[in-house]
Amino acid sequence: MRRFYVFFVVSVLLFSAISIYAQDKNSSFLVPSDLTEKQIVDFNKQWDKANELSKDYMFLSDQKHKKADRKQLEKAIKLYKGGLKIVPDHWASYFLMGKTYQALGEHNDAYDAFSKAYTINPDHKDVLNEYMIEAMETSKFDEAVNLLEANQHRWPDDVGIRGNYAFALLLAGQTDKSIEALLAVEKLWPNDPITKRVMSMALKIQSGQVPQPKTLEEFYALK
Repeated sequence: MRRFYVFFVVSVLLFSAISIYAQDKNSSFLVPSDLTEKQIVDFNKQWDKANELSKDYMFLSDQKHKKADRKQLEKAIKLYKGGLKIVPDHWASYFLMGKTYQALGEHNDAYDAFSKAYTINPDHKDVLNEYMIEAMETSKFDEAVNLLEANQHRWPDDVGIRGNYAFALLLAGQTDKSIEALLAVEKLWPNDPITKRVMSMALKIQSGQVPQPKTLEEFYALK
C-alpha cells in the first residue's frame, strides 16, 4: 500500500465547470476569449460527465479506493481528453485525468498528465505533490528531489511537501540528507507513523542492514 504524505481530498473547486470562472481574470480556469458558446457547452458537458465517472477515485490520501471500474474510468479519460481538445491548457483536466490513471494503476500515463498540469499551473500544491508522487512511482527519483528542492521553500511548514522531499531523497540514494530532512519533519509532526517507518528504513540503509532500494516496490518490501 502506498503511504505518501498527502492528506486532503481534491478541492470541490476542481469539479466546477469552466463557465463559472469566465468572469475571473485571475483564475486558471478563465475561458479563452475565442471559444464559442457551443464550445463552452461542449466542454462543460464532457467535464461534468468525466467528473461524475471518476469522482469516487479522487482521494489524495491513503484512504481505500473503490475497486477500479476500468470501463468507467477509461470513459472518463476519453472525456477529459475531449475537453482538452477544446481547452488545451485546462490544467484541472490534466490533473483529474492523472488521478484517474492512478486509479487504473497506469503510472506512466499519470506521470505525463501531472507533468502537463504542473507545466500549466506550478503554483498548486496538490499538482506538485501528485506530480512528484508519480515521478517516484516511475522511478524518477532525482526528478522528484529536484521538484521539491525547487518548491519546498514556498511552503516551509507543509508536512506533505517536506515529508515527500525526505522520502524522495532516500529513494534517490541520498540517505544522510534524507535523515536530516526526516528530523525536520518530526519537529513539525511528532509521532507520525509514516515518518517513523521511513526513518527506521533510512537508518537501516545507512548502517548497511538493508540494501538501498532502487524502486518503490523494493522499499516497501524492506523489513
